[in-house]
Amino acid sequence: MAKKRKFVPDYDLEINMTPMIDVVFNLIIFFMVITDLTQKDLEYLILPKAEKAVPDEGEDTERIIINIINISSVNNQMRVKSGELDPALPPIMVGGKQIKNLDQLRAWLRRKADPRRYPDKDKNQVAPGLWPSRKPLLVRCDQGQIFGWVQAVMQYCTFVPGQKRESELALSPMIYKLEIAVAEPPSDDQ
Repeated sequence: MAKKRKFVPDYDLEINMTPMIDVVFNLIIFFMVITDLTQKDLEYLILPKAEKAVPDEGEDTERIIINIINISSVNNQMRVKSGELDPALPPIMVGGKQIKNLDQLRAWLRRKADPRRYPDKDKNQVAPGLWPSRKPLLVRCDQGQIFGWVQAVMQYCTFVPGQKRESELALSPMIYKLEIAVAEPPSDDQ
């Protein structure tokens, strides 16, 4: 004979939502901080438009980024008034800070480029035992800034003017992979 089951009344269970809400808020904060950290090297710029622009193929974690800002823009004028920017210094930002002079830029580029110096398959040796950097450099320049600053950055990536060849090569960042950021012009259907 079959046994009768006892009737178990439904309990009104209350779930404490506090830990779940805490976890959700922690996740929101985590993703906000991570998003901010990935953008730390990018200054607000109005990039020049180029007809033949191609989309960036993705974030290269080893790419070196230099921003050339327009000091006279409204946003940067507020930064000048607050003392964050100095209009007497070059308008070049690296790692979120304005450089003091171009020699400081060269030293910074040299430090950033150095870890990836090793022989490549093409044997592109600049001098005995001296190899060019494999890290690319992304130059982001505001459309309101003169191109001369981009030229200066390009020059300081290669050789040191006025030095003997041996000391010139020792001081040079030797960065030959250069990318210039531009914006695509708006399409006709927009």
